[in-house]
Amino acid sequence: MPSFSMAKQITDISGRGVGLDVVKSGIEQLGGDVSVSTELGKGTTFTVRLPLTLAIIQALMVEIRDEIYAIALGSISNIEDIPVKDIKYVQAKEVIHLRGSVIPIIRLDKMLDIEPKEQEPDHLTVVIVQKGDQQAGLVVDNLIGQQEIVIKSLGKYINGNKLISGATILGDGDVALILDVNTTYVMEGKYMPENEFDIQEKETKQYISVKIGEEKFGIDIGYVDNIVRMQKITRVPKAQKYFKGIINLRGDIVPVMSARIKMGLDDDVYTSSTRIIILKLEEKGEIGLIVDEVCEVVTLVVDEIDKPNIDASSTGKELFIKRYR
Repeated sequence: MPSFSMAKQITDISGRGVGLDVVKSGIEQLGGDVSVSTELGKGTTFTVRLPLTLAIIQALMVEIRDEIYAIALGSISNIEDIPVKDIKYVQAKEVIHLRGSVIPIIRLDKMLDIEPKEQEPDHLTVVIVQKGDQQAGLVVDNLIGQQEIVIKSLGKYINGNKLISGATILGDGDVALILDVNTTYVMEGKYMPENEFDIQEKETKQYISVKIGEEKFGIDIGYVDNIVRMQKITRVPKAQKYFKGIINLRGDIVPVMSARIKMGLDDDVYTSSTRIIILKLEEKGEIGLIVDEVCEVVTLVVDEIDKPNIDASSTGKELFIKRYR
């Protein structure tokens, strides 16, 4: 039985077996095992087996400019070719929307103090790494291939980069650094270069850019639940003038209002571009807002947003429809 001994008396060389049990548990955590063989009258042999993979791993070798780095294969989820135009910004950080997930993009050249390219390509090679349910995308220049590498320590003197876990010697004698992508430095988003902290500190918001009349407006994306095409609107007698009526949205009755009339513009002229933006408000539930066209999603710095006096208090909650410059 672990941690237990039948010895009647504890001495300097015999006890309760606690030390041996601790050693056994530690070795098993490393993927190894301990075996014991005893021959009466001769003695006991303890055999410790440790996996070679403690020092050898399968890695993906990548190139960033003229430098080579290794990424452990066990950390890689997939590799994507991402068009630059698909990169969005959330809180001043680059992200991509990939199969239902929002994944932060990490520019390794900035993190590793590598000179940026003179001209950015139209597509980026992004290595998606994962730790638990957290993901991040590492931008690299080229993929070299899979290789079995031996992990070497950097020693005790170099400790300036939390992203580097060690080094390996390549077949031609060159040295490649090993990226530790599982570190919280990456997975918790602590990857902004120090000279970009001022950008990170600026508060930003995302807005749906829409056309109402001849002007563009932004609607806080936090309120947007859905965007649907024009459909039959059932008129509600004696309702406010700007309320066009109600629609059936997946079995729910949703009131629809005209942004044009609410802002004192001419009545709506429905075209193929006309849309109803379904807004979800905490107190009054859902409401539909008719706009002439939905343009794009934009990220704006809060300090650069003007707030004109557009009153939408009739919805029961202040609705921020903000004109942006």
